[in-house]
Amino acid sequence: MIFDRKRDNSLIFIGSLDKTHNWKGLDSILLSIKKFVEIYSKDISLLVIGEGNWKNNYIKLVKELHIEKHVKFLGMKKGGEKNMYLRKAKLAIIYPKTSNDALPTVLLEAWAYSLPVIGSNIQPISKIIKNKVDGLLVSPNSPDKLAPSIHTLLKDNELRKKLSTNGYQKIKATYLLENQVIKFNKLLTNN
Repeated sequence: MIFDRKRDNSLIFIGSLDKTHNWKGLDSILLSIKKFVEIYSKDISLLVIGEGNWKNNYIKLVKELHIEKHVKFLGMKKGGEKNMYLRKAKLAIIYPKTSNDALPTVLLEAWAYSLPVIGSNIQPISKIIKNKVDGLLVSPNSPDKLAPSIHTLLKDNELRKKLSTNGYQKIKATYLLENQVIKFNKLLTNN
């Protein structure tokens, strides 16, 4: 497991930056970073992995909010390069405004790297994450609520460790292909 690794106060968001994917909530996350910096600390950075035709609009919003020192647009990352950033981050944010994604794979990636997760309290995310057990759920499109949740998770080492461990255990028990094959075989053989 990776949860015991020392990480800086960096958050990670992974997603398409196309206008048609604006429902993923990056604008709300950026607003919450602004709130976080104003209220809690300047010791925070958001790593944004992804490309798309709306990226310049997000960069413009970052400049308007004066949070350029706290947001890094890394572009598209795959394989080992993306994994390096997942190892570096202290937590992941999956914060869509709508229920467009039936199973956000970025959530599974975060858990695979023992990253605690903050997610939108909307389905299907609220059916996957158990609040305060393997992630934190926050009302969608609510930067005023997201900022204190980020602060809580960055400052509370025990909660972060609990969510990291439970998320990692959940992915091992529920989402690994090998376990799904075993369950399917049991169904077929009635065992």
